[in-house]
Amino acid sequence: VLEMLKPYRLDVYISSTSMTEEQAAIYGAKKATTREIFANCQTISNHVADLPATKGMFGKELFSLMKPNATFINTGRGAQVVEEDLIAVLKENPDMTAILDVTFPEPLPENHPLWKCRNVLITPHISGQTFAGLKDKENFFFQVCRENLENYLEGKPLQNQVDLKTGYRVTTN
Repeated sequence: VLEMLKPYRLDVYISSTSMTEEQAAIYGAKKATTREIFANCQTISNHVADLPATKGMFGKELFSLMKPNATFINTGRGAQVVEEDLIAVLKENPDMTAILDVTFPEPLPENHPLWKCRNVLITPHISGQTFAGLKDKENFFFQVCRENLENYLEGKPLQNQVDLKTGYRVTTN
């Protein structure tokens, strides 16, 4: 991620126990504490490894520090976020946004409160897909994308849509 952000001339901050200041500087990033990142950054992106020590590490204390119009992106693991705390802060601050590639549990139950949050975008957790895997016609993700494209072109309902009025997932088979 740091390598991909390098050409954009952004102020990038990283909280890492394994990366030195010098290593961060190679990517044009600066080291900061997690608290400093939540308090000062407009976009916060979680890429933390799934370890017992990281479960519940993002809660109300950190989410409450977020700036107006800030966005929290979670591509780490869903269990790292105390979702009730995230929901509460997002309700209090409708200008804030969360983009969640992972949730806990996965998949979210149909009646989970995150589906109803208007400032939450839940994306399909497909980070494990590789370009080679996408070309494999037996790949589930490939099949769903192909079927949705065919359905769209034929004016048929798509799979795994989200109803924007209710926030609930609409699944068709």
